[in-house]
Amino acid sequence: MAANICLIFQQFEGLEYVRLLCKGTMNTNGTPLSVGASYLSGSLKGDLMVDTSKDYGMVINYTHQVAPWLIMGVNKKWKSALDPMNNVKWACGFTGHFEKSLQWGLGLNGKSETLEKTALTDATLYFNYAGSN
Repeated sequence: MAANICLIFQQFEGLEYVRLLCKGTMNTNGTPLSVGASYLSGSLKGDLMVDTSKDYGMVINYTHQVAPWLIMGVNKKWKSALDPMNNVKWACGFTGHFEKSLQWGLGLNGKSETLEKTALTDATLYFNYAGSN
């Protein structure tokens, strides 16, 4: 049995975009219980989840519409929230358009075994033209 619980604070001024999150599975092979928070406004969306296993792994997702033609996104995974500078996997991406018919995107993936050993593992650049023939 899987459960996702979300608490929304729309009645409290200043907390109308904040949600408290809890996610877990009830069986012997289930994922550990995760707790976190999210923030969802018009152009900014982000969430942070920490699992309650012995390693306390942590994941953060973030997107921001910087301009009407540009969106930026970030994903970062820590093996342990207790050691935030080591064993990190990360990804970031940018997508936008020059005109409505010509879109572009850039995706970057990397890992950081230690703070000194940060490496870009791959990158992707794409263009899409959706013109009429």
